[in-house]
Amino acid sequence: MRQNNLLLLFQPMSGSSFHLNILIKQYFFRALFSISLFYSSCGQDPKTLNKSLDFVTLYPPIAWLVSQIVGDSVSVHSLIPPGADPHVHELRPADLRAIKSTSVLFGFGEAWRENEQLLKNQFPENAKWVDISLGIEPLFKGGAAADPHLWYSLRFMSSAARIVTETLVKLSPEFAERFQKNGFEIQKKLSELEARYRLGLNACKSDTIWLSHSSLAYMARDFGLIEISISGPDDENTPSPQEMEKLLRMARDSRLSVLLEPAEAHSRLGPIFAKEAGATLLELEPLLNGEDYLSAMSKNLPSLIRACVAN
Repeated sequence: MRQNNLLLLFQPMSGSSFHLNILIKQYFFRALFSISLFYSSCGQDPKTLNKSLDFVTLYPPIAWLVSQIVGDSVSVHSLIPPGADPHVHELRPADLRAIKSTSVLFGFGEAWRENEQLLKNQFPENAKWVDISLGIEPLFKGGAAADPHLWYSLRFMSSAARIVTETLVKLSPEFAERFQKNGFEIQKKLSELEARYRLGLNACKSDTIWLSHSSLAYMARDFGLIEISISGPDDENTPSPQEMEKLLRMARDSRLSVLLEPAEAHSRLGPIFAKEAGATLLELEPLLNGEDYLSAMSKNLPSLIRACVAN
């Protein structure tokens, strides 16, 4: 039996409320993607994936992406359960043991990395790092590390699918045809949805979208839009009373009518701000509840169009 272990790691800015209290009391945000590939040649068709294949990921959008490439016969599990709050969820000791046994790391580039000494103490020295953010320019919003919300960008998801496919093909050439076929199909679907977004958002009267919690900056950049958010990419990055008053003046002066609220934004700021500004609060479909990513992103398009057309 041969075994390959892969880990996908995401890390945003220090002090972020995404940070997970794992080994130390300091909270730090990471999305970890650990894949263990098990297959045996004893009496099995070499082109048949072993049903004991176990894929583990921290965040549901990445779990969904991997499942599209490896196929329905393989289970993909998220360390953060669908619907759980990633801001406070803590990994279990068993998860840490799985992380430490990993041999390949899928992660973002240097702009998204921090606490490197801590990482060095947790992961094997010979672990390979595969950068799935290649070609994506990082965005910074008040921190030393980049905004982590890459998965809201269809362009990023398509690029990540290509990199994951290429990596899996190199690691498991026996299944190259299957990985390549599935990878091509999911990239095609992501590109088709991106084209629908582009067509729909062309109707926007304004190039500005307002959000209660910053999460659509990469998506906005993809389509030439500007994101204005009440709070930053993490819940600790909230405005002071003076900043809140300035934002309210901007909203009233621009006659803001729609404020978007990401489902993952566990904050009272959205409803309060919308009421003060006289705007309607529209909640976006969640991407962390384990549902189909393409379906959720498709359902979000009408809300995005309404936000930029009305404003």
